[in-house]
Amino acid sequence: MRPKSSVKRWSKKSPSKVSEYIAWRNEFGETAAFLITIADDEGKVHGAVPPALSLMPDLDSRESYYLNAFDRLAGSRNIGMGAGNIPLSEIIRYGEHLDEEDMDAFIIIIQRADNAYLTANRPKDGST
Repeated sequence: MRPKSSVKRWSKKSPSKVSEYIAWRNEFGETAAFLITIADDEGKVHGAVPPALSLMPDLDSRESYYLNAFDRLAGSRNIGMGAGNIPLSEIIRYGEHLDEEDMDAFIIIIQRADNAYLTANRPKDGST
């Protein structure tokens, strides 16, 4: 469900925040998920905020909406010798399913998040 403050004109800030979160999640993943479960209300574990949590980008409801859309679309990614991009047709179809008002912004944000994911998951040896 689209957040009430739907995006009519997308902010350049949104793609980078969602992309930052994807990169952060790829770097800290399970460690951060575990720390979140044991952290107190201030994000502290044993009296201090762990680096993994202090670096976590804070997403607003609109950015969380795009992150959730990206996560749902990630399953439609082409897989061959390595992970491929999420097909544009799938992004458009999902945006239509959500009754997305600003399809151009939706496409750009999802594609930038996808690029952040692919960059973070690229093999270190340069192979595909």
